Amino acid sequence: MPSPTNNHLLVQIHELLARHFNEDEFRELCFRLSVTYDDLEGNSLRAKKIGLVTLTDRENRLHKLRKECVEMRPNVTWPPVPEQGAASDLPHLQAQVEPGQPTNLQPETKRPSLLTTLRQLPTWAWGGGLLGLVTLVLLLRLTSDGFGSSRTPTPTQARSVVVTNITPPPNAQQGDRWTRPSDGMVLVYVPGGTFLMGSDPAQDSEADSDEFPQHEVTLSPYWLDRTEVTNAMYAGCVATGICAASSYADDNDFNGAAYPVVGVSWNDADTYCTWAGGQLPTEAQWEFAARGDDGLFYPWGNQWDGTLANFCDTNCTYDWHDPDVNDGYALTAPVGSYTPGGDSWIGAADMAGNVWEWVDDWYGAYANTSQTDPSGTESGDYKVLRGGSWGPLPHYLRAAYRGSAQPTNHGLNFGFRCVLPPGS
Repeated sequence: MPSPTNNHLLVQIHELLARHFNEDEFRELCFRLSVTYDDLEGNSLRAKKIGLVTLTDRENRLHKLRKECVEMRPNVTWPPVPEQGAASDLPHLQAQVEPGQPTNLQPETKRPSLLTTLRQLPTWAWGGGLLGLVTLVLLLRLTSDGFGSSRTPTPTQARSVVVTNITPPPNAQQGDRWTRPSDGMVLVYVPGGTFLMGSDPAQDSEADSDEFPQHEVTLSPYWLDRTEVTNAMYAGCVATGICAASSYADDNDFNGAAYPVVGVSWNDADTYCTWAGGQLPTEAQWEFAARGDDGLFYPWGNQWDGTLANFCDTNCTYDWHDPDVNDGYALTAPVGSYTPGGDSWIGAADMAGNVWEWVDDWYGAYANTSQTDPSGTESGDYKVLRGGSWGPLPHYLRAAYRGSAQPTNHGLNFGFRCVLPPGS
């Protein structure tokens, strides 16, 4: 049973979250902690905040939650948290947050998982009804992510839909550009090369531990989308019935034709790139295109310049915004708005800021040896996101920074770009 002191700590943190984080800010906090907002218990924002506190405590990550809260709300006094967190249970927290409520209830109920439902079936159902159950499971997997929710095409399904005759010009050189016929995207040529992937803490004081160890990577040449995929381009795939509509397709704050598509999951991004005739870039391909063999901190150099990227500037409504810089936009910006000053060494735009970009790799530890054309770990729970977005501060826009989220997450600042191998 948790101690009253520990439960008081959890209640304090929840009350501060409730008082100082709106929904968009709380979603950003969840993203920083690699927690999928939609997977938290409950339907209300209040319930999900309780869910996040109890989840991070249960996983001994309460100190990490506090660290991110301090960074996002530096003017709030956050209670100290022991490194291993505090043992807790949700009913006790619920009783203190909402006095008078039954202590044996969750703040919100969540539909039972398929596994829970199957476990509750009587013994006789496992006999003659087994075939029917298998059929039902297969149908559910093909049509939904659960019971009734829409499902985006899986990578396996999408790879059966390939646009033919996607052949970039041969013998390309750095500086060459080519327009992909399937969607009108302009691509830039990235020559093969060797670079140091990740960060050296002796060189970059802001480096995070998952950027270690810095290691040598050699890549073959490839073509990269010059910008993030736009709403207009993505709509072309939706019109064919292959791509699912983005979560913000009807939101005038995000659905401008020349603006980057957002509210797309990794599955959506993978489906689109396959339809267009390419694939998502690997994490190594993305980082090399952003910083080159010079190992730049940002696409344009080693010094931060808030006029060259879309980040949380004076227009941004978050408390941590930078009031001294005006990048021109409160939310997303039309792709290429900071060209040419903000472009990377190969002419790719918006590699820092605007929207987080899905890459192909599962999130995992870096190798400690040199690699050639690496594709990351074979499996995992989270997919990598790169580049930062309009919502965070410069630390998250560094070329080496690694974000992550579950592949089914449709973040309001999640977008992507594609790659093509030469001669594909």
